[in-house]
Amino acid sequence: MGRGQNIRTVADLPLVLSKRMAHEFLQAPDHYTIDEALRWGQVVGQGGSQELLETLLATELGHCFANEEFWRTVVHFFTENPLLAPTYVGPIIDYIHHRKYALQDLVQPGGKIETAPPPEPNFSMKSRGVAKLLDQLEAWHRQLNHEEKAPEVQWKKSNIADYYYKGKDDENGGFL
Repeated sequence: MGRGQNIRTVADLPLVLSKRMAHEFLQAPDHYTIDEALRWGQVVGQGGSQELLETLLATELGHCFANEEFWRTVVHFFTENPLLAPTYVGPIIDYIHHRKYALQDLVQPGGKIETAPPPEPNFSMKSRGVAKLLDQLEAWHRQLNHEEKAPEVQWKKSNIADYYYKGKDDENGGFL
């Protein structure tokens, strides 16, 4: 790039940029890192707002391009739904990550924990509507709040007698 090369032709670029996105990348604020400038180009190049961009930069997507082929569809969803409050962006990303990528710890009878694959590894943004996605997000949050936690571990009582503190014996300078 420093040699006059077009950003779109840089080898191993972590995301695909349209011509407009490449132009916007060059307009990113000077204090942005390269990763942040790439997201700037991606979001602003699709007509996304500065507020959306700042919200995205505060999530994993701000510095991570793993599974970018999928996550670019999520970014596109956000830019196509400008009326979606930015406060939902982070929780939606968490929800999608949980559904598509996160291994699940399942508590079995007796307290044994087993690891299961993600609940929806084929999760897609295709034909997703805002209202339904927000309903799913809310249901997931309710589930998280009511999820059965791993049972508490209890120790067997030892043979050591119980200790009782009765107070201080001021007369003899010791304890009772």
